[in-house]
Amino acid sequence: MKRIRYAVAALMLLVPATAPAQGCAGASANATGCGPAARGAHWESRWGAFALDESAGLGTASGESSKPAAERAALAACKRKGGRKCALMLSFADQCGALVAADKGSSVAVSASAQAATELGLAICRRGGLSGCRLYHAQCSPAQWVE
Repeated sequence: MKRIRYAVAALMLLVPATAPAQGCAGASANATGCGPAARGAHWESRWGAFALDESAGLGTASGESSKPAAERAALAACKRKGGRKCALMLSFADQCGALVAADKGSSVAVSASAQAATELGLAICRRGGLSGCRLYHAQCSPAQWVE
């Protein structure tokens, strides 16, 4: 039993007694402190929105930095056209939106391209039993590369 204790004690002397130090990931040896890493170049989302007043027309927004900003801009654009009952129809980020009008009603869709959003909007309109489905407006709001 004593031999086992001596063997364990001898092995422990051979293991270096070091403690890991906390450092800054990616910091050079000359760094003066830790802080958040610089963000660098990256993609930022850009928002678009549609707001509609059935008597005055459509207000749109694209390239906005947030959903609320896009919605406010679309509503403001609708009101500038004389809209009094402007209603948000669609909000989308980093994609394209389409508004499809029908004889009695409308549909909206979002997809990666204006063509795909239009095709989807037309399909939704037809599946909903609406007649006279046609593209009213399509617009994209792609993400933006920021340095």
